[in-house]
Amino acid sequence: MDYATLVGIDLGKQTFHVHGQDSRGKAVFRKKFGRKQLIEFLATCHSCTVVMEACAGSHFMARKLSSFGHEVKLISPQFVRPFVKSNKNDFIDAEAICEAASRPAMRFVTPKTESQQTLSILHRVRESMVQDRTRTSTRCTASCSRVRRQPARPVFRDCRRFLISILCRPVLLPSSSGYMSTSSISSNRSVRSIAN
Repeated sequence: MDYATLVGIDLGKQTFHVHGQDSRGKAVFRKKFGRKQLIEFLATCHSCTVVMEACAGSHFMARKLSSFGHEVKLISPQFVRPFVKSNKNDFIDAEAICEAASRPAMRFVTPKTESQQTLSILHRVRESMVQDRTRTSTRCTASCSRVRRQPARPVFRDCRRFLISILCRPVLLPSSSGYMSTSSISSNRSVRSIAN
C-alpha cells in the first residue's frame, strides 16, 4: 500500500477536507473529517509533511500535529490561489495546497507558539484602542469647537488625559512563565507625551 508523504488540509470551522499524495504526486486518499476525527486520523498516520493555508486557527493545528511527529508547513493563501483548478470546492482547495507545497521555491510561514499568538492578539487589540483614542480625541475637539469659536483646551486636555490614563494601565496576561505585564510592551512615555 502506498503511504501519503504529503497531506494538504483545507481548514473549516466544523469540517476539514484532506488530500493525501505519495512522493510521485499521485493521489492516495481524499477524505472529509470533523475536528476530532481529523486529529484521531493524523495521530495514527505515518509521519509525513502536513500542509495548510496560514490563518489564525492553523497555528493551533500546526502545534497539535507537530506533537504527533508530522512536519507541518503553512502557506500564505495568496500562493495557493494560482494552483486551484476550475469547479472550485474544498477537495480541490486541499489538492491545490499539496500542489503549491510541492514547488521547490515555495515560501512557507513559520507556525507561531501560543505565547507568540497571544502577543500578536495583544498588539492588534492595542492598535484598535489607539485608533479609538484618536477617533475620540478628534470627536472631543470637534465638539468643543462647536460650543465655542476657540477650542476649549482645558476641558479637551482633561478629557484626553483621562482617556490616555485608561489606555496606559498595565494588564496582566498569562504566559508560559507566569504572568506578563503589558506595560513593558506599550510605549507609555510616548503615549503620555501626547496628553501634555
